[in-house]
Amino acid sequence: MMKLKVAGRARVDRAPHEAASVDRLTAVIEGTDGPACVVNARGSIVAANAAFEDLLGLEANGHSGRLLGSLADGSAGKPFHREALRALFSDGRERHRVAGRCVRPDTGETVWGDWDFSLIRDRRGRAELAVAYVTDDTDARRADRHVRILEYLISTASRAEDANALLRDTVQVICHFTGCGLGQVWTPQDEVLTCHPTTFSQQAGAERLRRASLGYRYQRGEGVPGRAWVSEGAVVERVQSEEGFDREFAASRAGAHTVIAVPVRTSTGVAVVLELFVTTDRADSTRQDLVEKVASELGELLERRALHDQIRLSEERFRSVANSAVDAIMSADAEGRILTWNQGAEQMFGWRADEVVGQPLTVIVPERFRAAHRQGVERVATTGHSTLAGQVIELAAIRKDGGEMPIELSIGTWESAEGRFFSGVIRDVTERRRSEDALRVSEERFRSVADSGVDAIVSADTDGRVLTWNRGAEQMFGWRAEEVLGELLTVIIPERFRAAHLQGIERVARSGHSTLAGQVVELAGLRKDGSKFPIELAIGTWESAAGRSFSGVIRDITERKRAEEALAQAAREVERTNSELETLIYAASHDLKSPMISVLGYLDYLKVDYGDVLGDEGGRYLERMTDCTLYMQRLIHDLIKLSRVGRIDEAPVDVDLEDLVATIVDEITPAHPDARFYASRLPFLLGDPVAFRQLMTNLLENAAQHGGRPDLTVVVTATALEGGGVELSVRDNGRGIPVEYRELVFGVFERLDTASDAGRAGTGMGLAICRKIVEQVGGTIAIVGSGGTDVRITLPPECTGRWRPEPAFEPGQPAMANGADVWDG
Repeated sequence: MMKLKVAGRARVDRAPHEAASVDRLTAVIEGTDGPACVVNARGSIVAANAAFEDLLGLEANGHSGRLLGSLADGSAGKPFHREALRALFSDGRERHRVAGRCVRPDTGETVWGDWDFSLIRDRRGRAELAVAYVTDDTDARRADRHVRILEYLISTASRAEDANALLRDTVQVICHFTGCGLGQVWTPQDEVLTCHPTTFSQQAGAERLRRASLGYRYQRGEGVPGRAWVSEGAVVERVQSEEGFDREFAASRAGAHTVIAVPVRTSTGVAVVLELFVTTDRADSTRQDLVEKVASELGELLERRALHDQIRLSEERFRSVANSAVDAIMSADAEGRILTWNQGAEQMFGWRADEVVGQPLTVIVPERFRAAHRQGVERVATTGHSTLAGQVIELAAIRKDGGEMPIELSIGTWESAEGRFFSGVIRDVTERRRSEDALRVSEERFRSVADSGVDAIVSADTDGRVLTWNRGAEQMFGWRAEEVLGELLTVIIPERFRAAHLQGIERVARSGHSTLAGQVVELAGLRKDGSKFPIELAIGTWESAAGRSFSGVIRDITERKRAEEALAQAAREVERTNSELETLIYAASHDLKSPMISVLGYLDYLKVDYGDVLGDEGGRYLERMTDCTLYMQRLIHDLIKLSRVGRIDEAPVDVDLEDLVATIVDEITPAHPDARFYASRLPFLLGDPVAFRQLMTNLLENAAQHGGRPDLTVVVTATALEGGGVELSVRDNGRGIPVEYRELVFGVFERLDTASDAGRAGTGMGLAICRKIVEQVGGTIAIVGSGGTDVRITLPPECTGRWRPEPAFEPGQPAMANGADVWDG
């Protein structure tokens, strides 16, 4: 063996005959433009031209002694050269072609090629060497790879549920084809990039880098994502670089060497920024190009996706609206065949969608309209113009059961690549027709009532112009309807009220609210002859398509005013007479007090001085005279109290009803030792303390004196009324008052004395004084119930004060007490 030189390249030691063959073959491949090499049966490269060395990134003479298998891409499976060498040197084939993938030792990039091996035999015909001619297929393979990636991406986009799913699938595709351990999406929000929380793809070990990214925010031009946001292409940065990557620690722990960020642009700007972390150390100059191409296609896919989503949402919204609509909504093609049929149409016509879709519209068109319908369809097909499009017309339609109904039809048209189409919204106006008929009947009835009424019935619009004017108005004001219709209402309003009327019209027009609507007011009207008269006006308002309108019912109250004035005059006369009478009663009663006292004095003198002379019978006469005189004195006293009620005008004060009742009970208990008195929690009253004392004294004394039993029980209670006020009750378990006399006993001098009342007869003034006191403050008094006497008094809110707090009873505490003590019970 000896060492040879071939074309300036080093040779390994070879046999002389092999060296001669190598020299000859080296000369052949050196003259070839394309990459070529010579290999032996072991797969060692024994010669190679410059184009081969350039293709595979070998230094000059760098192939010497190198096995072809050391250049093959091991990740592609079984090395391609083994198949070729076996076919040539073992199987005896003269030529073998195979596609091979190699890795450049200098850059680590993948080189695709079509390898054409030819067997070289020695002089004896034995297989000696093989010449391999390589056709560089890298660019084509890369382009094809890009195309396949983009096709896969487009296919993925078509299956994606939404834009987020599309972005997630895209990141996964890029990571799969480019050897990236983590891919994620940054989205612009309020001029800041944030890492999308759910759209990402990661390999094991990238969790910390993912968590670190979620905590970052980038403005324009900040960090790798921020720089990509404002750049036209991809931004590439080494994780460990002089500039310093801000997530270097987490990225290094994830095994990332390089980070690539690329903006995804749409017609409105940057939609997102893709960020990819390369975890393989193999150099690939096409990775950035692939990422940029995917980002470019992704922008268009996102816009398509957004458009698709908008169309889908629009269709869903249309279906939702159509199916929820009460109206029938349908569409048809240019030949008049039904394409869509909503639930409203099913309910309206009785046909299910699967029964009518594809059928001609004539299934719902009455026989008398079908000819016109066909002519219309033919005219649209010929001219492309529909005379009904954009209009609302009233027609008739037929249901599945053959019944006919009035409808309102609105037609629209649209064009697409498939031709012209029609849409129709159909409303069943059966109820509206009935309502219109009912309205017409109502209006006729209204006119009949209005014209037969004595009162004036007038309506006007928002501007105050007369709309209707009935016969009553003609007779009341003297204007005929044709004279005032359209005129301002001021023709019937006296001058002094016109400014206020115009201000009211302006206020209603501005605020939409009338302060007089729903009220009855008294005003003055103006007749055609200029005379004025009092009127009563009731105003109502209503809304219509023409706006707000007013109606007024006007009544001439001239006679009523005269009657009211006469009544008022009579009331004043009665008031004057009553006042004089009360003054007379007070004066007469006051003047009679002194003579009564004198008479009683003289009767006492007679008893003392002449009692023995008069004897027993004369003494009885004196006692009888004394009793009558005392009764007369009590009568005069009660008359004075009755006349005083309401005559003293003092400011109201708080009256503690509980204390007042307790005091009265103290006073009357000695005269009625066997009677028992009880009271519940009682409020404070606001009014005249003297009057309230007189009221409660009369009621309690009346109960104790006329109850008909010495062991009488009297209970005083109070109940708060809804809306304010209080109801008082003074009830006893005595003999009671018959129903037919319960109103009578409130009259002056009315008594129900019995034989058992001898010596205790009243004057018949007590309850009359009570009623006058109660009515003076706006209350009521009456006797109710059964099983005794129950006097109920209602007092208005202005007479009711505060209530005492609820008492805290202890177990065993008595709920009632005898004598002067008044317990809450």
